[in-house]
Amino acid sequence: MARVCSGAAISAAGPHIKGAIETAASGFPDCSIHGSVVLLFIDQLINQPSNQATKQPSNQLLTQLTTTMFSGKATIITGANKNLGKQTAVAFAKEGSDLLLHYHSSSSAAETKKLAEDLAKEYGVKTATYQGDLSTEDANSALFDLGIKSFGKVDYAINNVGMVLRKNLVDISLDEYNKMFSVNVTASFLFLKEAEKKLAEDGSVVMLTTSLLGAYTDGYSVYQAAKSAVYWMTKTASKETKKKITYNCISPGPMDTPFLYGQENDQRIAFFKTQAVNGRLTEVEDIVPIIKFIVKDGKWMTGQNLYANNGFTAPSA
Repeated sequence: MARVCSGAAISAAGPHIKGAIETAASGFPDCSIHGSVVLLFIDQLINQPSNQATKQPSNQLLTQLTTTMFSGKATIITGANKNLGKQTAVAFAKEGSDLLLHYHSSSSAAETKKLAEDLAKEYGVKTATYQGDLSTEDANSALFDLGIKSFGKVDYAINNVGMVLRKNLVDISLDEYNKMFSVNVTASFLFLKEAEKKLAEDGSVVMLTTSLLGAYTDGYSVYQAAKSAVYWMTKTASKETKKKITYNCISPGPMDTPFLYGQENDQRIAFFKTQAVNGRLTEVEDIVPIIKFIVKDGKWMTGQNLYANNGFTAPSA
């Protein structure tokens, strides 16, 4: 398609609808990628009855103009029913990605399915949901198979699954240790395997770890060990891939979610805030743009772990 800019599009449509589209189209100057969307938008306006032509563009048409970053892409997001997983799902849907939303417990079924329905309705994307224990091979295989069945392919895979335990090492039981490694390590190991086998060529995998990988602290020995294993498996996968898939980790700082408050007291949380340059905890909204960057524009980066914590930790090179 020929390159289309907002000025040319408005001119071609005619001055009688200039006011209706100039704001909507202005975000796409000199853009061949978005040109087809702009032309569709203009065509629908032109073909309205003459007495309708000056109406403001519909929400559906405005959505078409702003949901193109991940248009034609499909994304699996694990732990998608809450916190970072949920906000990532919303952000990707806004940008046009089809979504397979994973959740672990049957108690989360209703909210996850509602989220999927709401995103499909609001942004016009395809959505599906899957419940499963990702520490099993069958669940991981079924998850990726469902993504391919639902969308024809899967381009991006984002793994939020994790479990935290704050306890002195000598007080941790073997059952607790095994559970931590099952949820954090085994699930990630199996997820990475399926991603390499079933993700589309030139896809992207993002694994969520923790900034505690760069911290010298008490109470998190098994959690730090488990997330360290996730990092090294991800790094190795990036070197072994045969499909030009990028594999990266993001290590958020202490996040302002129930995940943190269940482990820490008020005094320690107040201390965490003092360690960030901005004097606050990490918000999920701080991390979502980084995920988007990695999968879309960060294709020359692979095997890396990004410490996104506002200065909470600063590991040496």
